[in-house]
Amino acid sequence: MAEYTFSRPSDRDIEYVAAHLRQDNRQELAALYGAGHELDVLKRSVRYSELIGCFYVDGVPAAIYGVRSPAAICSVKCVWLLMTDETLKHRLVVGRYTKRFLRAIVVSYGPMSNKVDAGNTEILRWLRWLGAEISEPVQCGIYNLPHREFYFDERILKEG
Repeated sequence: MAEYTFSRPSDRDIEYVAAHLRQDNRQELAALYGAGHELDVLKRSVRYSELIGCFYVDGVPAAIYGVRSPAAICSVKCVWLLMTDETLKHRLVVGRYTKRFLRAIVVSYGPMSNKVDAGNTEILRWLRWLGAEISEPVQCGIYNLPHREFYFDERILKEG
């Protein structure tokens, strides 16, 4: 059975996750910031987040997540999560921990949002399962591509 742990990510963890991002996560970053900037975006996200963490599977970094102050792409606090392919082998565990984390940060920080590529059906399906409210597409990012804002508020606390 796999061992799941959490800690603050090291520079090495950040580099590992950036180099091993899931393809849909890599696609998200490319749609907003351009291709090839994964490490820079992840480092900046970690640096400017009020809360950050790393999820490990058997001691190997599998995801890095955080909460940032409102920015150009977020209407309220900005929640983010970047994952490696390893998370695909542990979907149920990742989903459960993500729901717990979202509930805890909504209690602590209030509503959360971010944007997702409107064509990223797998992540949109996952966000709905997590309890996100999802907007109609709006143009954003360096290529002005359609994205949907997703939003978590106190309603997530009432879901099972």
